[in-house]
Amino acid sequence: MDELFKGVADPVRREILALLRLQPLNVNQINEHFNEISRQAVSKHLQFLEESGWIKIYQAGRERYGYLNKAAFYAFKEWLDGYLQWGERSLENDHGVFVEEAAYKQGHH
Repeated sequence: MDELFKGVADPVRREILALLRLQPLNVNQINEHFNEISRQAVSKHLQFLEESGWIKIYQAGRERYGYLNKAAFYAFKEWLDGYLQWGERSLENDHGVFVEEAAYKQGHH
């Protein structure tokens, strides 16, 4: 899970993920999107995303394509759902914190 968090910690990497949401893109297409950073920097971000599990890279002829690795998104969602489902019951009493209902009632007796 740490690797997944590190993967999305950088705004450039999140932008790359957003680009790949629509379709796989080759490395040149991804590079063209970023004018403000070097091709080498984009390459490092792609490598980091691949190593952290967010994307996969495949070779098609002379081109390298990046595409989203759905397994990473489901793993991240599963982690997040653990918190969201836990707090679901108390949405109408939202105090900005997740409180287990039984513990909340015990504390106010």
